[in-house]
Amino acid sequence: MPLIVDRDRLSPGPRRDAEKSPLEPLFHVVREVDARLVFAFPCDDEPLDEALDDPRATIMLIADGLGDGPAAFHASSLGRAFARASDVAVIVPKRCFEPYSWAAISVASGRPLIILVETSLKQEIAWVEFIQATNPSLPILLVTVEAGRA
Repeated sequence: MPLIVDRDRLSPGPRRDAEKSPLEPLFHVVREVDARLVFAFPCDDEPLDEALDDPRATIMLIADGLGDGPAAFHASSLGRAFARASDVAVIVPKRCFEPYSWAAISVASGRPLIILVETSLKQEIAWVEFIQATNPSLPILLVTVEAGRA
């Protein structure tokens, strides 16, 4: 089951080491705008529908840290999530804060569903192809470490 974080589940203020965490802008927007942050993990064959049913603005972070790609998630509900997404970023791990700040600003500006996919370089193309197959008109922000892959 995805982990759903809302205003009621967060402490009232930023941590002292907030500048070290790329997730801090996401926590800030959850606190200030009453948005939700949903973490989806691989090998969790639970549908994401509960996370998608809430009308509040949502940032969904798909944590494909093991690099197993879209196949490691509940495929049909993952497809529904991308079909409903207003914005998406595919992030190959590196010390990069910008996509998380971008997601927070997008939600604060009224965008309903932002999806951030954290994955490995070997699964980057698989994620892009999956997203394009489920929502061909959805723009994809690629945050990658290797030039020439877009």
